Amino acid sequence: MKSIVLFSIVLSGLLLSSNGDSLECSHSKPSIPEDWIDMAPTCTEVMKKHIQAELNASMQYLAMAAHFSQDSVNRPGFAKMFFQSASEERDHAIKLISYLIMRGELTQDISQMIKKNTVVTKTEWASGVEALKQALVMEANVTAAIRRVIKQCEDSDDKHDSAKKFNDYHVRCCALLSAVTT
Repeated sequence: MKSIVLFSIVLSGLLLSSNGDSLECSHSKPSIPEDWIDMAPTCTEVMKKHIQAELNASMQYLAMAAHFSQDSVNRPGFAKMFFQSASEERDHAIKLISYLIMRGELTQDISQMIKKNTVVTKTEWASGVEALKQALVMEANVTAAIRRVIKQCEDSDDKHDSAKKFNDYHVRCCALLSAVTT
């Protein structure tokens, strides 16, 4: 009985290995009409760059949270705040990606855009104040970047209603952020 089971396993393995090339999944690219895609290319590119900036900020906040979570540092309040900030930055990137997908601008290169290396500039801080100063600089840079996205997209020929609503949301967020930090 054991020899029959062993023989069938070996035979199955040989058959599968000989047909391995034919088991690959492949499909042809669907024919999607592109006449409805009307977003300005400059707006698309600046949004893609901003997605990377949001992902970089998220990873830096994760590094900060991990640092303050260590038992040798033990600052749970800082860790919680930085974990929340990382999540918020990631959510911003997700919203931008979803928006570009909705507008038909990300049909092929989504994974390539996300696979870009994220930059974590620092992994240890001498104090919470030092980390907060870095976070403030990072937030100012990300806010300036989203303002550039808004300006670029409003200056382009892209006057789509959903673009205006998306940009209005970010303008309100920027105004709220400046009110909180001043």
